[in-house]
Amino acid sequence: MEAETLTIQVDPSTAAILENIREKAEEHGVTLDALSLSMSRQMLELFAIAAHQADLITEREVMEMLGIEDREDLNDFFKRYDVPGADYTSDDNAALEELLRQHNR
Repeated sequence: MEAETLTIQVDPSTAAILENIREKAEEHGVTLDALSLSMSRQMLELFAIAAHQADLITEREVMEMLGIEDREDLNDFFKRYDVPGADYTSDDNAALEELLRQHNR
């Protein structure tokens, strides 16, 4: 998958903060590109959580968006961010998967 560039307009004070971060990163030998890759992932994760909590996307779509392989990993992801309703156990997951299998016959 090839990365695409997204341009976001920000107010001057935000631009000044970003410039300060860029300068500090360079002082420590870190490129802003390298820094922004981890920030991009975090932003994507936070966006997915917000969209899911607003009922704009399903859990399955969160998984697809973030490359999460199974429901247990999704629950672990939600727990890391303290997403309400993410207190499923592996037994709950097994029961849910069985219900889904029966429903999708």
